[in-house]
Amino acid sequence: MAPPSACAAPTSAGVCAAEFELLAIGPLDGRYAKKVAGLKAAVSEFSLVQKRAFVMSEWLACLATNARVQRQSAADASESPAPFPSLSEEGKAALRQMGRFSMDDVRRVKEVEKTANHDLKAVEYVLKGKLETSEATMPLAALTHFGCTSEDVNNLSWALCFKEATEQHLLPAVDDLAATLHMRAVEFAEVPMLSLTHGQPATPSTFGKEIANFEWRVKNAIKRVRDVEFRGKYNGAVGCFNALVVADANVAWPEVARDFVESLGLTYQPYSTQIEQHDWIAELCDALARLNSILLDFSRDMWLYISR
Repeated sequence: MAPPSACAAPTSAGVCAAEFELLAIGPLDGRYAKKVAGLKAAVSEFSLVQKRAFVMSEWLACLATNARVQRQSAADASESPAPFPSLSEEGKAALRQMGRFSMDDVRRVKEVEKTANHDLKAVEYVLKGKLETSEATMPLAALTHFGCTSEDVNNLSWALCFKEATEQHLLPAVDDLAATLHMRAVEFAEVPMLSLTHGQPATPSTFGKEIANFEWRVKNAIKRVRDVEFRGKYNGAVGCFNALVVADANVAWPEVARDFVESLGLTYQPYSTQIEQHDWIAELCDALARLNSILLDFSRDMWLYISR
């Protein structure tokens, strides 16, 4: 039986925001939605589509502006038309503006996906359509998604999602926690308390010292999270730059790929199969698991102090 709707302004799905939380399958979109609302800008499907369009447009900008590509393209043009057109400053600005997808653009992607049956192709088609509306970007429209495989765009897009979530949301939150722990450790440095070993009364300690213990542990765990490198690759269907080499064997594509990936603020991964190995995701998850285990330990200790 369908749930009743008392929403005066339903969404396109026929459900208002309040009802959506009640009908959500998982608690992150339901009970705890307000706690993680900020993460929607980083790891939602909307954010992923945005970052896919961003990566595609930045790749086109790379082809049109990278000195390694353009130098060889100019040399090739002496014998045939230049394979990679350059862009004017106006064209560069227009390209980057078109690659920043709005909510309306993302809705258009979802509509195209219904017939394309491919989430990444839908982004490509919408971006290409936008490029074709301007004379400044028209020469690059045919090169949308040029020389790459879906995983090239996806691995960079997901890396940007994780990077944004970690650096703009997670780390500021745990940095605030560490600062609060430090403040409390100083504040209660001389407040005595009975310590316990094996659950039994032991020698005295201070509440500030016990807080400082967790401050040190949390800061050490935060460093492990910060040390994780967000890595990405851009080397084609099997990791050998095959399509790009066929297009122009004289361009140093591994160096171009390095320039491109690093321009996105990511660490370049030079070797892969079709997929990026995702080892860095395992490293990040491990670092977060360690941090969470410390916070769980802290919560348990506080609960024990309060309960006695």
